[in-house]
Amino acid sequence: MGSTFTGSLVMIGFGSVGQAVLPLLMRELSIPPGRVTVVKTRPDESGIARALGPRVIGRALDADNFEAVLEPLLAPGDFLLNVSVDVSSVALLALCRRRGALYLDTCNEPWPGRYDNPALSASLRSNYALREEVLSFRRDNPSGPTAVVTHGANPGLVSSLLKQALLEMAAHAGLHPGKPRRREDWGALARRLNIRAIHVAERDTQECPRRKARGEFVNTWSTEAFIDEGLQPSELGWGTHEQHWPSDAARHGFGTDSAIYLDRPGFATRVRSWTPLEGPYY
Repeated sequence: MGSTFTGSLVMIGFGSVGQAVLPLLMRELSIPPGRVTVVKTRPDESGIARALGPRVIGRALDADNFEAVLEPLLAPGDFLLNVSVDVSSVALLALCRRRGALYLDTCNEPWPGRYDNPALSASLRSNYALREEVLSFRRDNPSGPTAVVTHGANPGLVSSLLKQALLEMAAHAGLHPGKPRRREDWGALARRLNIRAIHVAERDTQECPRRKARGEFVNTWSTEAFIDEGLQPSELGWGTHEQHWPSDAARHGFGTDSAIYLDRPGFATRVRSWTPLEGPYY
């Protein structure tokens, strides 16, 4: 049975994720169309938003206009859901803090032009650098309305599934960890279980009724985000147990030092992975 949300919902972006999740939110949180606003770069060309009934604002957000567009839509207790690309997550976090609104996004986004900015080092174009900026914002703003950053499927949902897996492994091992509350508690539990690395793998098995043509590239998620992330340096989580060092690797030199990067874009990096059904694959 769904819960009732009494505030207004503002959704930025209305691509495949937004179109899929909005009817679920309206149903599960009992939000009537009159309390939902969708802000998207273009008018409602598909007609999906019109069928669901929310107000639609067809305007691309940028660093100069996002406050003027969003501030009138947000009051204390409202919920800003960001499923867009090229809209700064840190800027939206600051706005929601000022307005007393809840915030959630699926990806930690910068303003456009950062991923391929030749004036920035590879390190500053990385997800690691974006994450450190959000962590710095949190340290400077220790209290306020709840904000959940980068909670898509992976990363995001997999973190919740991982915590459940750790609890089940602890039960099988006869351990009694209680109810871990902090990051340190989860880290201590993983250490008790002698876990050194956690591999989260996904393999896209979608099929299309029309075969891909010669020279055609087919992408099954956000094209803009796919290109942006492919231009970023290849990044690796790097544990204290690692014994080797890639030939083109470098440390960031700031922050938690929990990751390294390679001097090549993600597009140019092949990764060997594994899933239970597929087995090993590139």
